[in-house]
Amino acid sequence: MDNDIINNQDSIDIKKIIFKLLSNWYWFVITIFLALIVAYYVNMYADPIYQLKSSLLIKDNSSAISSSIDQIISELSSFKRRKKKEIQNEIGKLSSYTLAYKTLQKLPFRVSYYSIGRIRSPERYDDCPIKVTLNNDTNQLFEHPIFVKILSNKKYEIKIDQGLNIDKILEFGKAYKTDFCDFTITLKLPYDKEKEIFNYDYFFLIHSLNTLANKYKKAMSIEQFDEKSTILNLSISEEVAKKGSDYLNTLMKTFIQNELEKKNQIAVNTIKFIDEQMNKISDSLNITANQLQAFRSKNKILNFNQKGNLVFEKLSQLTSQKTKLVVQEKYFEYLLKYLKSKDDLSSITSPSVAGINDAGLSKLVDRLLENFSEYQLLKYSSKKENPSIALAENNLKKTKEALIENIENLKSSNNIESKALDEQIAIINKEIQKLPFTEKELVNIQRNFDLNNNIFTYLLEKRAEAGIAKASSVPEAEVIDYALPENAAMISPKKNLNYTIAFIIGFLIPLIIILIRDYFNDKIVDKKDIENGTSIPIIGVIGHSDEKGELVVHQKPKSSIAETFRTIRTNIHFLDIEHREHGQIISINSTVSGEGKTFVACNLASIFAIGGKKTVLLGLDLRKPKLHTIFSNINNDKGISTHLIGNDTLEEIIFPSEIDNLFIIPSGKIPPNPAELIESEQMSQMLNSLKKQFDYIILDTPPLALVADSLLLNRFADITLFIVRQNYSTKSVLEFINTHFTQKKIKSPGILVNDLKVSGYYGYKKPYSGKYSYYRHGYGYGYGYGYGYGQGYYDEEIPNRKSFWKRIFKKS
Repeated sequence: MDNDIINNQDSIDIKKIIFKLLSNWYWFVITIFLALIVAYYVNMYADPIYQLKSSLLIKDNSSAISSSIDQIISELSSFKRRKKKEIQNEIGKLSSYTLAYKTLQKLPFRVSYYSIGRIRSPERYDDCPIKVTLNNDTNQLFEHPIFVKILSNKKYEIKIDQGLNIDKILEFGKAYKTDFCDFTITLKLPYDKEKEIFNYDYFFLIHSLNTLANKYKKAMSIEQFDEKSTILNLSISEEVAKKGSDYLNTLMKTFIQNELEKKNQIAVNTIKFIDEQMNKISDSLNITANQLQAFRSKNKILNFNQKGNLVFEKLSQLTSQKTKLVVQEKYFEYLLKYLKSKDDLSSITSPSVAGINDAGLSKLVDRLLENFSEYQLLKYSSKKENPSIALAENNLKKTKEALIENIENLKSSNNIESKALDEQIAIINKEIQKLPFTEKELVNIQRNFDLNNNIFTYLLEKRAEAGIAKASSVPEAEVIDYALPENAAMISPKKNLNYTIAFIIGFLIPLIIILIRDYFNDKIVDKKDIENGTSIPIIGVIGHSDEKGELVVHQKPKSSIAETFRTIRTNIHFLDIEHREHGQIISINSTVSGEGKTFVACNLASIFAIGGKKTVLLGLDLRKPKLHTIFSNINNDKGISTHLIGNDTLEEIIFPSEIDNLFIIPSGKIPPNPAELIESEQMSQMLNSLKKQFDYIILDTPPLALVADSLLLNRFADITLFIVRQNYSTKSVLEFINTHFTQKKIKSPGILVNDLKVSGYYGYKKPYSGKYSYYRHGYGYGYGYGYGYGQGYYDEEIPNRKSFWKRIFKKS
């Protein structure tokens, strides 16, 4: 095989693929139609999924504080507000498990209702006629369908399957309690059989809050409007639009409420701390006030003398300073106890409440609250194995240790300053001792009263400030757009997309099947397969025919198939290199049985005879004689086998046929040694004698690939024709032919394509149409609709022509 043939076999024939697809157009129509029907039912009966959207503004508190109330809030704040909100933290809070859990506690989502339909069971929400009230949170049958059939305004039937086998008739409004469930079902609407909503049976599912919180946590989608804004777009997908809108709106309200509560917690904690301190100092203040009043009444002393006033003023100043140190000392003790005994650090009281303006302490408290907030956020919004949780926990621990160390240092400094004040007060006390006894006692009582009164007054002022701060707190988030059911967008099923996908799948299924079948198909389908496999010329193509007889040329001499054989007769002259006026031997060969060899031999011999040439047809398939069955009045008792063994003369085995100029030599009785007879000298002598008597000798040979008889006969042939049947002969036939041609075992070879079906054979065009229209091949020869059959050694009979649908399914 030359290089051109190899290259042709390796190349992809786009034209062939296109014609192959066009010839199977009906499969594309059928599969696309079925796929579109499936898409239609999917769109019709699939549970719709709606997407609900809302938007939330996270306010930026970076603007300067101008009002006095804002100043109070700023002073009381446990940490100074950052100039820019960390928007990702807010997204984390909104999508956290904790917020989802709190939101679901406010919604009636613990029970999901469904109406049972023929194909689907859609979820009901507000329009469900029954309502299930859970009597407890734990003793329930979670995620288990409980079926309800409304019987009347008072009664209903309940069924619980899956091993429980419960079927009872109960009354609306009465609790149903067992070991695994405890609920009450009420009828929301009066029962009316005519109403569409009562034409269904129902079932409901009970969910645990933990399951629901995890579900909605995963279902939430939060995106920032753009990089420069603090607007967040929230979205969620739900089967019931109203249910999704209720969840989003409640989630936003819960988030705003939580943030406001956290902000107010600062003032609440401050008030709580102040109240505790005021309760402690209140008794001492009352005692000292009573003592002072009683002493003045008893001794009738209202004011100090001049020296006493000077001493008292100095003592009041030192007492005022002592008051602040006492309050700070109490705050340090409170803060140390709080840090060492509690894990929740969100309720730390502001240092400013005790008049502490230490920048280092404020920064550490600020950082501690930030670290605690980040840790809590990661803890509820991330998986346990997230390394960021361990990092945040470590940062929180280090900040807490640094804050405790700073408090200890400040406490030591406060004690040193307090001792210094005590020394100054001791000096004043010495001066007091020099005063008269009555004034000295008055100064001592007045000093204790002023100390308690100053502390109480200071705390009272701070409590008032904290109350103002609490009353003036505003939320740091604002709802821009609420989720509205009427604005819900249906995201599933996507009808246009489903139709598009169905069309593509319907197109791809037959395309892939056809291409795979064609790739693995080793049958000869069209002329390209022959041209790519061999350089031996194609001298004719015989189309498919449904005619019952085999002598089509004789039976219908004006038919298109007769025209085909006339063209083949003409083309045969170009194969014989040496011009012969008489006795040209033509061998008709096929590699396997069923390719139409005998049919071609009979009709080719007939066309030569009709053309006025004296022709003889030899049935050389001695193993399976068939020629005598085609021509009438011919007996197979005498033939080639009997002549070669010397029983009959040549004249005795030549029989005339019903066609003028056509003579038949049948095979004769089946011999035990056909190969030896064909290879004998008598065979050569017989053919030489025939060449002198006839213009054409047509040899109907046995299959070339099955027996060696054809190889022995081909040495006598002037022209060797090979029959290749479309969609029957394999491409290995061409290799077989090439091998014999290369080894010069055959002379003047040519190929005839038999049983052509135009739908699978491209590369030809129809020049005209009519009753006897036929196709013309590119080489210049013509061919028409012919006949092919499958009789032979191993073949079954070819069935009659089938109907359109039968032919379609046969091709599949």
